[in-house]
Amino acid sequence: MPAKRLVIVNTVQNAAVVAKTMRESGLDVLHLSTALTPHDRDVVLKRVQRRLQDDNLRAWTLVATSCVEAGVDFSFRCGFRERFATSSIIQIGGRVNRHGERNDQGGGKVYDFALTGEGVTQHPAATVSGCVLADLLGKGVLTRISPADVVTLAMRAELKAYGGLPSDLLLKAGSERDYPKVRELGRVIPTDTRLVVVDPYLKVLLEKHEPVSLKSLLEGSVQIWASKIEKLGLEPLPGRQEIFAWNDVYDPDFLGYMSGVLRNEEFLRAKDAWII
Repeated sequence: MPAKRLVIVNTVQNAAVVAKTMRESGLDVLHLSTALTPHDRDVVLKRVQRRLQDDNLRAWTLVATSCVEAGVDFSFRCGFRERFATSSIIQIGGRVNRHGERNDQGGGKVYDFALTGEGVTQHPAATVSGCVLADLLGKGVLTRISPADVVTLAMRAELKAYGGLPSDLLLKAGSERDYPKVRELGRVIPTDTRLVVVDPYLKVLLEKHEPVSLKSLLEGSVQIWASKIEKLGLEPLPGRQEIFAWNDVYDPDFLGYMSGVLRNEEFLRAKDAWII
């Protein structure tokens, strides 16, 4: 049976670089990340579902970010996970032989790997969590205890490495009713991003100050880190300083806005990560 592979990497840029490299090598590959608008991601999701149901296709691969780790009913023959948190490699296990349909064929396999090379970025949160996972794998812990216990053990190790949670500061902010500080300290994942409109028709409507539903706006836009906006030369829409327009190459069928980004050698040399 042709292999159906899932590859999950840690950043949007890594997903685009890997997918592009694989396709240029002649491999059959799909790409799924937040470099695509929600509308275009939905198209890819449906395409993946159809392919997973077709056993006559030749070997193919889905390269994605963690956006496929939860909330989707995928079942691949094998999975590859760029080293990150212990919970992440357990999550991808739920996307391989998901319903036990390949038990009589040896089940499925999940591979942990590190990624280096030109254009590759490192997720800032992967250093500690990746080391913890490597240690647990080396000790064979993942095969000896339950997934829930493995994750608990990994979290304890990560907290120890970080020196614990800022619980005292969080409690202090709460007792003083400093709710903006509570939000800041209690935030698990920082999201300092800006809305960037990709859909040309939406851009015209917004420039004319025509009414646009929130659903339509979100479906035709992407979120990009605020720190990247100036580097990419993005300009806000006229009269809408909080909404930006994407005016570079956008590929709705494959790499999304990363098609434009990957042409920029400066970004390929940058060390900071495109996380979302």
